[in-house]
Amino acid sequence: MTRSDRKPPGHQDAGRSREAGSLESPRIRAAAFVLALDALLVLAGQVERDLTSIDDLREAEVAREMFRSGDFVVPHLAGLPFLEKPPGYPAVVATAYGIAGKPSVPAARLVSAAFALAALAAVFLLGRRAWGVAGGAAAATALALSVMFVRTSHEILLDNALTACVAWALFFAWRGLDSTDARRKRESYAGAAFAAGLSFLMKGLVGPAILAAGLLLYLVAARRWRELKWALHPLVLLAFLAPVAAWVVPFLRQATPEQRHEFFVSNHLGRAAQAYASHDRPPWHYLATIWYRFAPGALVLPLAVAAAWRGRRDSAAFFALCMSVGPLLLLSASRAKCDVYLLPAYPAFAALVAGWVVGVRNRAALAAGPLAAAAAAGGTVVFAGIRGGLCPAFVIGALVLACGLAALPAVLRRREPSSAGVLTAALLVLIGVLAVTGPVAQLDIERQAGWRPGVRVAIEAGAGREILLYRPDDRIRGAFGFYRDRTAPEVVDEGDLVGRLAASGSVAVTPSDAGGIPKAVLDAAAARGIVLREELRVGYHKGWLVLFRAVR
Repeated sequence: MTRSDRKPPGHQDAGRSREAGSLESPRIRAAAFVLALDALLVLAGQVERDLTSIDDLREAEVAREMFRSGDFVVPHLAGLPFLEKPPGYPAVVATAYGIAGKPSVPAARLVSAAFALAALAAVFLLGRRAWGVAGGAAAATALALSVMFVRTSHEILLDNALTACVAWALFFAWRGLDSTDARRKRESYAGAAFAAGLSFLMKGLVGPAILAAGLLLYLVAARRWRELKWALHPLVLLAFLAPVAAWVVPFLRQATPEQRHEFFVSNHLGRAAQAYASHDRPPWHYLATIWYRFAPGALVLPLAVAAAWRGRRDSAAFFALCMSVGPLLLLSASRAKCDVYLLPAYPAFAALVAGWVVGVRNRAALAAGPLAAAAAAGGTVVFAGIRGGLCPAFVIGALVLACGLAALPAVLRRREPSSAGVLTAALLVLIGVLAVTGPVAQLDIERQAGWRPGVRVAIEAGAGREILLYRPDDRIRGAFGFYRDRTAPEVVDEGDLVGRLAASGSVAVTPSDAGGIPKAVLDAAAARGIVLREELRVGYHKGWLVLFRAVR
């Protein structure tokens, strides 16, 4: 396969080499500029952003309890074993806490940003190997700009880590498929297998399963079954098993039989066959939502799919197509569906889009990108001004937009792919940066953080005392532990809760739709002759947060 970034063969004359170098230099500079914009979008707004979403609170607290306890084998949340996922992601966040010296929101957020940057690096290398430097920049930018990727890269969420692992597995897998040297094949497949093993540490069997689904689909469709000889080499299998065994072996030794069953059976087979009420969605859910979750790349995704199918001899595009369709089919077959579950397939979507973008030569298509991006950026800047007035985000955004509009006529006259791509990327990155900083981001934070005032009041009311949690959600589990840097134990049994309240000066916190102490707890207290008193009732989410204690 021809790649635009390969050096000319050694037998070619020096003049031709200089000509190739002169052609590549502008592309390399343009790609470097676009990649810097992608990194800016990931890093913007990270440090000053507090815990906001339910995922932020849960993951930050699991890592905090891991950091304070030193137990990196069995994760805990609110003092109870938390076995939905392996401990890979919270272990990395806990390590970041150690480097920072204490649990902190910036440390946790920078971990998410680092995983996002790692995913972009892998996708760039994949695109560069397949279509040259321009293809690498296009692939990284398609991923960086996607709505779901932007959102999750600014949340403390393990799906960021899973996506990075899958992206590196894709790169190494294609490197192996594209190589003819036996040693290079073994090393590449071993790299892919090691990344797949790391993906297991982040979200269990999900990562290896979606990688296997895509790769097997490609081997069947491309009739490349002989690659299994290399993919199943002992070195490759060892590379996969090493990170998996690094956690599974100590977990099997430390965990109880009930905990093993909960992780391997309930949280893998059970969640695939069943689902939470909020995650039980029809098989076509992802097809119905990808159009705005993967935007703006989704606008050209149908064209990219058609081009990859028509040109199946271009095995790089066809590989990206199979690595997109395989995970999509597998995840659609599961009853449990959430938009973020499809995020690990986004690197393949991005590569698929890049394969189409680098082949665009139509003048109308080259003009459409900058024009559409300019219109969208203008609307976003105006909205930021309406929301926040002459705030710094609006002023900077307006200046960047003005520069982009000034460059637009020249770009449209040149109709050259690299300049059109750079301007389009710059304007779209402006939209993304405004979405994660300034008044636009504040609107989203206000929408998600309605829980915060009530929780803060309850934390202040319980200051200096042990706080016990009864029937909490993950917001409460995370907030009452993280913001106090002290685990708020969850007590499941009503009798145990009443006994602990009576034996100490602790208080209990529970969410309630109607307010008041739950009847089951009052009944347990009455059976023991213990009187409970409501100490605080404050608005929380769509109901109340009730704080109560035993009267001595």
